[in-house]
Amino acid sequence: MHRALSALQFYTSHTETDVKRLHERIHLSLSTSSSLHATCLHLTGIAPSRPFQQDTVRPEEWQRFLDGHPHESIADFYGFLTSVPLLDEGDEMPLEQTTPTAVPKKRVLSWRLVLLALACFCIGALATWGYQTWAKKDVIYHFVSTKSSPIYRHPDSSTVLQSADFGDAFPVLDIVKDRVRIQLPDRTQAYMKASDLSEKTIGSMMTDQALLKWTDAYMTLPKQTRATDLLDDPATTWVGLGSPKQKIKTAVDETWTYESFTVHLIDDRAYAIDWKSPRLSQKELARLGTFQRTNTAGRLRISTHYQLQIIESESRIQLIRLTKRM
Repeated sequence: MHRALSALQFYTSHTETDVKRLHERIHLSLSTSSSLHATCLHLTGIAPSRPFQQDTVRPEEWQRFLDGHPHESIADFYGFLTSVPLLDEGDEMPLEQTTPTAVPKKRVLSWRLVLLALACFCIGALATWGYQTWAKKDVIYHFVSTKSSPIYRHPDSSTVLQSADFGDAFPVLDIVKDRVRIQLPDRTQAYMKASDLSEKTIGSMMTDQALLKWTDAYMTLPKQTRATDLLDDPATTWVGLGSPKQKIKTAVDETWTYESFTVHLIDDRAYAIDWKSPRLSQKELARLGTFQRTNTAGRLRISTHYQLQIIESESRIQLIRLTKRM
């Protein structure tokens, strides 16, 4: 990469005539010495810091390189020439015949460096994977424990950026008076009322696919309807579901109650589905894995874009809610 940048800088700082003349000077030098090392000394007066892997190069090979045929040693040589000042014509160093020098120890050293670089890369990648895996499993969340909670831009501001719904989860970074600083899904920071959040919980996230697959398998929905059909599509999708038993319009949202489930909408889009008093065995619940517990929000399983809340009373499940997260 360094040699390519050197050549590019040379091309952009010199005229086409200058570049063409440099190529001719190199050709003439190689015609006499056939040595990249000698040509460097002849044209710049500076010796390369390390020998080229192949020092002997014929003029025909140089021309083939200019025609687009790759050559590692010539590329190193050309990168060196274009990165140092050139001597004016007539002031060149005397051109001497040189014999290419093979330095096997340097080659061994270069392979050692390559192996060391690969080892460092593998160790770094493994450490990154380990950290990400550990961080994913040990993310600390605080859940919204009220029906709706405002999110502010500044701790002392009354300007509301957006609202969070019951059960929404946020990492809490610190507490400022009665406000907490949170991190939103887009990694920006904002503030919420501390009283609107539950105690912190630690747990692992599920994949969206696993959480929705469980919901579709065990929670009652109209035939051939998936949870994502209700959460992602507009209300016109539900025409085939039949008329709901009850529609309630509140200041917060609109609620449609069907035979076995309830849908919550905002602006004609569903954001939550409720199932009241579902009959689930412990074996079926166990398929969700370990639950996250909060002081008021019951038990939760969350994924990147969804969360499943299980609200209990007297050791019985009263409500299960699937919510599309912010």
